[in-house]
Amino acid sequence: NGSVISGATATTYVPTQAGTYTRQAKDGTCNTAWVTSTGSWVVTVVSIPAVPTLSATTTCEGTAVTFTSSAVTGATGYQWNGTGVTASSGTARTTSSKATTAGNYIAQVRTYTTASGITCYSAYTSNVTGVIVATPAVPTLTATNPCYGTAITFTSSSVSGATGYQWNGTGVTASSGTARTKASKATTAGSYIAQVRTYKTASGITCYSAYTSNVTGVIKNGTTTRDAAPNSCGCATGLTAVGGGTYGTGSNTYTTTAYCRNLSTDGASTWTGAGIEIKIAELYGYRYCDSGGTPITCPSGWNFPTRKQWRIIAQEYISLALKNSWYHTSESGSIENWDAIYCCDGSYRPTRAIGTFYLWNPYNQSETRVQDFSCAYARCVR
Repeated sequence: NGSVISGATATTYVPTQAGTYTRQAKDGTCNTAWVTSTGSWVVTVVSIPAVPTLSATTTCEGTAVTFTSSAVTGATGYQWNGTGVTASSGTARTTSSKATTAGNYIAQVRTYTTASGITCYSAYTSNVTGVIVATPAVPTLTATNPCYGTAITFTSSSVSGATGYQWNGTGVTASSGTARTKASKATTAGSYIAQVRTYKTASGITCYSAYTSNVTGVIKNGTTTRDAAPNSCGCATGLTAVGGGTYGTGSNTYTTTAYCRNLSTDGASTWTGAGIEIKIAELYGYRYCDSGGTPITCPSGWNFPTRKQWRIIAQEYISLALKNSWYHTSESGSIENWDAIYCCDGSYRPTRAIGTFYLWNPYNQSETRVQDFSCAYARCVR
């Protein structure tokens, strides 16, 4: 630019700043004047852009890591390199990992400026690692089928690498945690649906598997039909299983089949005197006469009691009384002479009540006359 450069006396010169350069020379033997060259050289200096900063995302398996470079003033492009990315150059400040499988992915980037036919590069950043966290496998799910009153247990299989299990479905309360089992919301009979998925928490991110298909557990009900036999879950709520045992003593024994009864509505024998309710009739028979003595036909599979069956009922009746602290003191007539069938069938009519006997009442310390198995309490048996 017309100024002499101090110390630049060699036959060559490497400029370090922009400008227009000329050369002067002289003959050292006879001509001492400087002669300026007829030509000149124009030098352009291109600035090197700054080193950027580089960041990387953490993702779940199936999603690529995104590497992002900061914007650098004066840079015309970014050059990417590293084992985790495909080498490239261009104006994009982001690039993605080569794959989406779980693992660590490494990248680095540098900036560059292209001007006056030359490209000048910054230094590379340090290596930056992006992480893809493995997604745990979808578990398998099973369910129990208990009887009413017991909750269903849903059980997830154990999944390697999973740090937790997330539960969902109409039959359970939604929750997350390490538990591989879950109970149904209720214990009443019906169908309950659940599903579960696994998850893994690592490097500040939680990755979820897909949910299992809906799995249905069934809480089985007991027998709901009055007078039907209990099923494997017994009798339904409101019904009580009665019978199902061998009763009587000696040769007067009788084996009954269990069946379901509503003890609150189907009637029962009543102890007079102290008002003790003994459900003897529910244990040994189905009432076939109403309170007015009107006959009611025995249901299918039931029969009017035989003499032997009546004797057994009477014996058990007294036995229950004794278990309730009542003492059998006397009776009119003999159990052995009680009639086989008492009223309501239209064929047999006894000459007196089935039996009258006396018990000692420990509550009022007196003897109480008790008469039962009248027509109002006659029963069908089976």
